[in-house]
Amino acid sequence: MKPLFASKNIDIFGHKFELALSTQFALLASFLFVVTYAVLFTSFLPLHNGFHEFRHSFGLIACH
Repeated sequence: MKPLFASKNIDIFGHKFELALSTQFALLASFLFVVTYAVLFTSFLPLHNGFHEFRHSFGLIACH
């Protein structure tokens, strides 16, 4: 039986990669940081308008 959080083999465009758990965590953390930044601090109008009330609900993030 394989451990639940062992390294994973992935295939991207015919190239096989083996990702360690620490690498998986780093990729996930980076992705979540980018998404959080995009939602809370972007001035890109479609994202800004979509999350406008959410941004103001924190009371710390001014956008105008």
